[in-house]
Amino acid sequence: MRFIGSQRGVVLDYHNLLLSELGDVVVEHIGSGIRRIRNLCREYGVAEPLIEVSEHWFSVTFPRSGVTIENGQPDQIPHVTPHDEAHEAYDDLTDIEKMILDRCRVGPQSAAELRLAAGYSSRSGNFKRSQEKLLAAGFIEMTFPERPRSKNQCYRLTERGFDLLKTMTESK
Repeated sequence: MRFIGSQRGVVLDYHNLLLSELGDVVVEHIGSGIRRIRNLCREYGVAEPLIEVSEHWFSVTFPRSGVTIENGQPDQIPHVTPHDEAHEAYDDLTDIEKMILDRCRVGPQSAAELRLAAGYSSRSGNFKRSQEKLLAAGFIEMTFPERPRSKNQCYRLTERGFDLLKTMTESK
């Protein structure tokens, strides 16, 4: 059923009256979003966003605290050494992830070998998450990245993974 109604002086052709009424409820005030964002930023004491508009799109950039919009550079750069970063990265790893890294130290390992080293007899969601986290962080890599499901797929430490283990061994 089609309903033709008039709203704000414009004739609209509604295919679904329920959805059209829901739209009126959801959109409280058309055009109030940017004003509302700015007001909320002031209310919470954070810098207002940088809003850029072009012909076909817009972008809203929320600056991080300590970064100025004008030059995009931090006001203060915290002193963090690679050694500190390695400790933080290692501390964020679970025991399973540490076992996987330690096992890869001797050379490329299959998923089954890594799973057994981590104490799993079958592939579990916990093991899979740990493996994916190490891949995403760049600590391990696939030997055949173009064929991730290959039966010959193995995993090896990256240079970043070796550096992490080296730093942690030296600090003990």
